[in-house]
Amino acid sequence: MHVSRTPGEWLLFQNDLLLVKSKDPLILPSEEETALFGDKLLHRGVLSPARGAFSWGEFPPDEELPPGFEPTGLREL
Repeated sequence: MHVSRTPGEWLLFQNDLLLVKSKDPLILPSEEETALFGDKLLHRGVLSPARGAFSWGEFPPDEELPPGFEPTGLREL
């Protein structure tokens, strides 16, 4: 698996799944895509710089996913 890291990436969760744009290569949602999900988040925050400084958010469990997003289990990655 190839990991793509870009500034402003999000760790976006729905239940126990991570929402990604692509699994291989791994592409996480970006800051530019926040308009697709930002107003729907139940909780949000930012990890410390020592942990990658990712923004994170919890997407509602019953909400339809934004276009182009797919859920994946962390073990799949």
